[in-house]
Amino acid sequence: MVVTYTSKKTKSIGKNRIIVPMDIKNGPKYQIELINNLTYPEITIETDQIDFGKVLVNQKKTVFVRFSNDREVDCNWEIRKIGLNP
Repeated sequence: MVVTYTSKKTKSIGKNRIIVPMDIKNGPKYQIELINNLTYPEITIETDQIDFGKVLVNQKKTVFVRFSNDREVDCNWEIRKIGLNP
């Protein structure tokens, strides 16, 4: 048996309890209690500030920043290059 849970925006963060009725054909009826811990990723930056300082025209400067997620839920990362020129 596979159970997939999709949260609604009205659900509160933390532990939630759901009762799922199960009817077995030609058999008894059961109620299954599902308990989940609804949480969200929490992104922290391991630096007090990001400061590129002075950057001259036609030069670049690189600053390394570490992001981490210390919550019990996975967080997928995506890097997008954005700028004024398409």
